[in-house]
Amino acid sequence: LQVPQIKTPSLQLGSAVHSVLDTLVRHHSQDTLDSNLSRVSELLKQGLSKEALTDEEFARQHEKGLDILMAYVPHLFETKTEESRTEVKFEAVFETGIETYPQLKLNGNLDRVDFKDGQIVRVVDYKTGKPKTRGQIEGTTADSEGEYKLQLTFYALLLSLQEDATKHCRTGVLSFVEPDSHGTIKEETFVITDEEIMALKTELIQVTKEIVEGGALAVACDPKVCHY
Repeated sequence: LQVPQIKTPSLQLGSAVHSVLDTLVRHHSQDTLDSNLSRVSELLKQGLSKEALTDEEFARQHEKGLDILMAYVPHLFETKTEESRTEVKFEAVFETGIETYPQLKLNGNLDRVDFKDGQIVRVVDYKTGKPKTRGQIEGTTADSEGEYKLQLTFYALLLSLQEDATKHCRTGVLSFVEPDSHGTIKEETFVITDEEIMALKTELIQVTKEIVEGGALAVACDPKVCHY
């Protein structure tokens, strides 16, 4: 529903970090890694200046963000391809089979898409904050319902619905920008299966049906998910 909420300082830092990574990939050149690292501080200031931060919070988040980016950018330049694109928007029409609402428009904005020879080889989603375990990502732990894995599954579904077969890709990567306690950048790669895509399709149809037929209005919000 996109109910407006005030962004916490950490979320604002996440937005600024994303903007820095976007710029570095979008405008990358044959310059050395050192020359790109020298741009990070100024790019981060530009990103943070678009957020609603006090001067004190601005300085605090800039210091934190600079530490994170100086550790991550070398990894970024090692893993991206010459054909990598950032902030890539995709749309698709999903056939629901529901007579009163036969088509559902899906869309997504992907952080980074790595191409090789014109074919998408992987979708990369940047995550700020502490790295999560594979179990937390998949929702097999008590403190997670698997939202991160579901996000990658949605991207795989969205790409599978593209008419251009070079856009079809099942490989999704969660790239944690903040290093772990050992200073290591962590990434988790998943290859989405037919079964996982089918389960998501089933859920999309079910939810669409509940909304169209009004059944969703009779179900109370789960307070663990929505506090409204």
